[in-house]
Amino acid sequence: MKIQLSLIIFAVFNFVIASGQNSQDQSKLRKSDRLFFIENRGQWHSDVLYLCRMSGLDAWITKYGVNYTFYKIEQPAATDLVRSAHKDEFDCNAKNEILVGHRVLFELQNHNPNPIREGKKQQEGYYNYFIGNDESKHATYVGLYKEALIKDVYQGIDIRYYFDNGKLRYDFIVQPYADVSQIKFKLHGQYNAYTKSHQELCFTTRFGEVSLTDLHTYQDNHIINSKFIKDGDFWQIAIGQYDKSKLMVIDPLVYSTYIGGGSNEECYDIFVDNTGCAFVTGRTQSTDYDTTPGAFQTTHGTGTWDAFVTKINATGSSLLYSTYIGGNDFDAGHGIFVDSNGHIYITGQSSSNNYYTTSGAFQTAYGGGFSNVIVTKFNATGSSIVYSTYIGGTNNEDIGRKIFVDNSGCAYITGNTSSLDYDTTPGALQTTYAGGWYDGFITKLNASGSGLLYSTYIGGTGDDYGRDIFVDNTGCAYVTGSTNSTDYDITSGAFQTTHGGGLWDAFVSKFSATGGLLYSTYIGGGAFDLAFGIFVDGSNNAYIIGRTQSTDYHTTSGAFQSTNSGGNDVFVTKLNSSGNGLVYSTYIGGASNDFGRDIFVDNTGCAYITGQTQSTDYDVTSGAFQTTNAGNWDAFVTKLDVTGSSLLYSTYIGGSDSDEPYAIFVEGTNTAYIAGMTKSTNYDITSGTFQTTNAGGYDAFVTKINLTVTQIQESAISIQSYFSLYPNPAQSYIVIENHTSTIQEYEIADVSGKVLKVQTLPQGKNTVELNLPAGVYIIRDRKQGKTEKFVVE
Repeated sequence: MKIQLSLIIFAVFNFVIASGQNSQDQSKLRKSDRLFFIENRGQWHSDVLYLCRMSGLDAWITKYGVNYTFYKIEQPAATDLVRSAHKDEFDCNAKNEILVGHRVLFELQNHNPNPIREGKKQQEGYYNYFIGNDESKHATYVGLYKEALIKDVYQGIDIRYYFDNGKLRYDFIVQPYADVSQIKFKLHGQYNAYTKSHQELCFTTRFGEVSLTDLHTYQDNHIINSKFIKDGDFWQIAIGQYDKSKLMVIDPLVYSTYIGGGSNEECYDIFVDNTGCAFVTGRTQSTDYDTTPGAFQTTHGTGTWDAFVTKINATGSSLLYSTYIGGNDFDAGHGIFVDSNGHIYITGQSSSNNYYTTSGAFQTAYGGGFSNVIVTKFNATGSSIVYSTYIGGTNNEDIGRKIFVDNSGCAYITGNTSSLDYDTTPGALQTTYAGGWYDGFITKLNASGSGLLYSTYIGGTGDDYGRDIFVDNTGCAYVTGSTNSTDYDITSGAFQTTHGGGLWDAFVSKFSATGGLLYSTYIGGGAFDLAFGIFVDGSNNAYIIGRTQSTDYHTTSGAFQSTNSGGNDVFVTKLNSSGNGLVYSTYIGGASNDFGRDIFVDNTGCAYITGQTQSTDYDVTSGAFQTTNAGNWDAFVTKLDVTGSSLLYSTYIGGSDSDEPYAIFVEGTNTAYIAGMTKSTNYDITSGTFQTTNAGGYDAFVTKINLTVTQIQESAISIQSYFSLYPNPAQSYIVIENHTSTIQEYEIADVSGKVLKVQTLPQGKNTVELNLPAGVYIIRDRKQGKTEKFVVE
């Protein structure tokens, strides 16, 4: 087992870079991103192990902890320099500039005085140091590393220092059965130190506040609560109950990676196989999008956009294969599916008249108009195509939105078309175009890609869009999307048989294995209702997600949120197996705009949703990965309980720019993958993943996140302060906080365990006079058995 307690250091003030390194300039070093750890080879004091130099911060990693030197360069005032009285501040006047600084020492207590250091990921550049005339202080070929591992800081505990998304991070790594309580540290030189919600330890300097944040811990897909606590002058990290024989790591992000080149990428769908490999598709403008050797198409076509298909390994650290697919015009992948043999199917659209098609495919030539639907099946290695076909007519636009493949290898596609001659089959529900700009469609392609088993328009005289499709074990296909047609095909007895009156309504239509309409219903209120995702559970209940502006969208009694909070809200609606009633239906959203994009349901009936939000008050849960909106649009991941009445987990995920997820896939229960596109250069990315920086414009992203939160099973008592009022006889007061809603009893004992006093407390915070002589004592929560030590002086 190892425990990683990861602390990101954020400086919440601005710095000016100060140069002053004695180093030889090397071409390879100039190409570096300058974030590395410089080893000590005798040029500094022997206590120093590595130096990390960032903008306005020198972090000296030593045997006893980290010495932070914060600084900035200021122009001198007209008056003489006034030096600070604070011993840890310094002002140096050089070359008519003032270097203003502040040192804070993060000092480990009771540590191993001689830990072992190990540099990892050595860079090709190096430094040479020639300091003064003392040759013992000269050092050449000084190594530069991306990671620094300090081993045996405590018995069985290492510290790993590294960079993540431009920030300095460090993890405590605890070996099997090592004692976490060994980790204890003290801060020196700061003005003040305090916690924010226990997950953020802050201290102040002459420049402002500095915070050690993101204290998160999880084990075997369960979040283990952790928090900073203060013990006298010392700080520790308290961990909830966990299995000491198993791995426990900080941070619920299992992995998160960018994928993209120097231009723009948009990722629209994701599928995860039973080995944990993620497959994504979308479109790219980049000529340097990452492809793998032996892939079907390793260079961008001659058009504006190409589709891409990319397979990521289970840890997110590398691409197993990645390929372009595109011709001389516009090409995009919108939906992806992987069958049990590892074959990959995509659907999308192509404007290229030379998009790759295979001999014997249903439609080998481009039909005309702006684009045709494409359906392409790759082999399991992504190196060749099993079949590839156009589907489409001669008019404006045909777009394949999503694809589902049944156990016999037949592919079902939905989307929208404006072609009057889109391919339909004899006897289909609707063989002619009904009107408006678009009709929806559903098309079932045979296993060889050579023919249509059924194909039909779906739509009325207005506009109709097919957005997502799901096929149950009997071959019945469920389609959702949006319509402004008042004469969309609706079946008798359906939940809602008339259009709600707004610009758009959602719809759900269920088709038999041969293409017959089994039920069809509107779902919507008096304004704007758009559906984007559908999932069907084992009882044939259909779950749909989208966004609504309607204040009268259908919600059910006991739903999590029964009213629209403002702008667009997410809706999640569970329709019963007959299509004639709602099992539950709820809004989710804050005061600004919230878009629901995709939904997945696990085998317990819990629904997982993703989308994007501008709301600063979107509902997040305690212990969530990210509890505030980082700026512009953020992604969200939310898990609803089986009744739709509460959120089991909900979090923002995002950086300071636009983050837009389009698809979600769930592995087991509580592990979700989302995929989309982001313009944020500080989107949350994990160390060691395939691509840790945004390459330019919009990049695709894939994020795997664990959604389990296990509440810490802590004592209902937390000792906040204690002090002596009178030396003789000694008296002490202790602040006890009862976290529970019931009366609790606590025992006060001496170090031998002898009970000296029993204290009864109601819920709330209380100050208790103990009247104990000087010494060390133990307080014990009688209900849960947890104990804490305290001292009377």
